[in-house]
Amino acid sequence: SDPSARTRGMRAPLTMRPRRSISRRCVVVAFLIALAFSPALANPPQMNLSTLKQACVTYHDSGEYLVDVAAIDHEAEAWIEKTSATERAALVLDIDETAITNWDYYKKLSFGFDYPSFHTFCLETRAQALEPTRLLYEHARNRNVTVFFVTGRRETMHAITIDDLHEAGYPAWNDLMMAPAGYHERSISTFKTACRKRITEMGYHIIANVGDQESDLAGGYADKAFKLPNPFYLVP
Repeated sequence: SDPSARTRGMRAPLTMRPRRSISRRCVVVAFLIALAFSPALANPPQMNLSTLKQACVTYHDSGEYLVDVAAIDHEAEAWIEKTSATERAALVLDIDETAITNWDYYKKLSFGFDYPSFHTFCLETRAQALEPTRLLYEHARNRNVTVFFVTGRRETMHAITIDDLHEAGYPAWNDLMMAPAGYHERSISTFKTACRKRITEMGYHIIANVGDQESDLAGGYADKAFKLPNPFYLVP
């Protein structure tokens, strides 16, 4: 996270920023990636993978990524402000690239991933909040909205994940729901939808669901979903 963006002083100008311009670079990066690998193109452009990776680095390091994340989180805050009086209101948050940033890990691995190295990274590195989401979390708790974390991290990382959340500034929540160690469904959305269904069966009303992947949000059981930008990787 950009330390300079960790206060609410950045918030006023963001609310005035046109939405189309806020997300333009994220859209461009995603569009370039789609062009580079689309089988539908008879003569696809000669897009180099290194160029695409550098575009992602530039998008992150320029500060545009954090601006775009903040814009969506501010929309979620406004929605929570409007709906927090709902009986037993709840907020569901994803963790990785939603509540916590793992940018140093993905940059080091050139956007690769494997569980052993990620496990080691989480053990050896102090977790950093994606600051706009941490502010959203505080906003929800200050309005007595119950927070649930629902993550595709496997249950084997339960203790590490609790430490990560505490380190990143998320001191309390109602429940932390993690995928089983042997989870092998084609999409994590199957697990996450089941979690939200269970939350509603517990008597809570999910007013907002926030994540960085479409698979975080698919399947319903929430009044409104908020998709944070993430052109760095895809979780089906």
